[in-house]
Amino acid sequence: MNTKTFFNELEAKLKEKNFIEIEKIIKFKIKNFENDENLKFLLGLSLLQQNKFAEADLHFKELIYKDQKKIESCYHLARSMRAQRKFNEAIEVLELNISKPNKLILSLLGNLNRDKGDLIKAKKYFINSLKLDENFIESEISLAMTYADLGNFSEAKNLVNKYSDTFDERIMNCLAYILMEEGENLQARDVLQKIIKNNNQNKVADYNLAIIDLSNQNFEEGWRRNESRFYMNSFNFSNRVLNTISKPRWDLKKPYSRILVWGEQGIGDQILFSNFLDVIQDKFEKIIICVTKKLVPIFEIMYPNLEITSFEKIPHDDKYDYHIPLLSLGLYFHEKVNLNSAYEYNLSHKINPNLIPKKNKKFRFGLSWVSKSGVLTNKKSLDLKFFKDILSNDDYEFVNLQYTDQLNEINQLEEQLNKKIFIDHNIDCFNDMVGLLSLMKSCDCIISVSNSSTHLAGKFGIKTILLLPYRSGNLWYWYNSRNNFSSWYPSIKLLRQKKDLNWESVLHGLKEEIQNIT
Repeated sequence: MNTKTFFNELEAKLKEKNFIEIEKIIKFKIKNFENDENLKFLLGLSLLQQNKFAEADLHFKELIYKDQKKIESCYHLARSMRAQRKFNEAIEVLELNISKPNKLILSLLGNLNRDKGDLIKAKKYFINSLKLDENFIESEISLAMTYADLGNFSEAKNLVNKYSDTFDERIMNCLAYILMEEGENLQARDVLQKIIKNNNQNKVADYNLAIIDLSNQNFEEGWRRNESRFYMNSFNFSNRVLNTISKPRWDLKKPYSRILVWGEQGIGDQILFSNFLDVIQDKFEKIIICVTKKLVPIFEIMYPNLEITSFEKIPHDDKYDYHIPLLSLGLYFHEKVNLNSAYEYNLSHKINPNLIPKKNKKFRFGLSWVSKSGVLTNKKSLDLKFFKDILSNDDYEFVNLQYTDQLNEINQLEEQLNKKIFIDHNIDCFNDMVGLLSLMKSCDCIISVSNSSTHLAGKFGIKTILLLPYRSGNLWYWYNSRNNFSSWYPSIKLLRQKKDLNWESVLHGLKEEIQNIT
């Protein structure tokens, strides 16, 4: 193949967006074009499009080091890092290497800050991007969504209304997002259905319809549409796992032989949707469960007869016949999940009683008040001072279950109350899930915002009071409730805001619940 034919073939594959073939062609010929920066850049881009992030990063970093295609390489390296949820590293790459960012860089910086929950800084970057190009629609959409995240729905709608005379699916999806954050799911559904009617391959619209259906307990349609999640940026990790698996995916037409079930999303999601494992654990010849490394000992407690492993140790293909993502079990088994039963688990062989602080008062409460959930962080989290009246009661003792570093906040409130708030313990609540569970089991009740600790408490049947936002930031599975108790975890009592951003009714309800317990 001569040089002209080689580049013509690459150009054709680019038009087809056939990135797998682009990678093969370039790697076959790369030795003949070692100093061609455009070719190296294109190879990095083809790898990025296939979610081969680590390999793509190496190519972009080499180009940046050699000062070749620096701005483009920094931009796509930051995109790759964003997909890997390395938000701070991505921001550092852009800020250190680009002195005069263009509208694309500013917009990406805005999205990175929004992803990590810094909405004010995100808004600033989007506005600066629009100063360079007031019609840059990507920044307008992101700014509108950020306004919605901040609860400024009128500003958000003003931005999208300027496009009311056009049918742009990106704008329509943005409007649907705003309406969903506002709690107007019926209006959002109408908008999303218009998008699907025009283009039934619009996966963003399909996924958002899934969230609405699941919130309304329309599980048949919701779980079907939920398969669109693989096209969402927030599910890049799932696609990375898929790239490592060559065995076919299981469905109802396949035999119940040896299967690999692998977890998705965060710690809480993996615990929550393990409810489906309760249904299938006796159906298959062999089940291997793959979860986040620190969850392995927890899953070993829950499923002692199944093989549990981590993503770092995904078994070789000869160990299983089929695979399925954990959330996709909802497609086939949602009707069979018993959401009102609590399971008893044997913890005695896992718990070290010497790590649990001695109980000194009649009632012990565990407390977790912060959720690190990116854009949802501020909506779901509380300041520790919110609990000031409760923590000042000398009749109770409190255990800090928080997995983030809140030492400054604790010190400030202790100084204000002139007392020590929490009893001492040496358990790492972020990494030691069994230790965290042990602490929870020592409590009479857990008080928590929506985070992974809540799911752990709920799965093990520990009495919990869950403090929830009204609409925005309230995840779909907390809408599924009976008599204010979670349908997924019968030991969790739900206390929800009566209006957005107003926690007063929740505090009043919490005080009543504590009084009932004590």
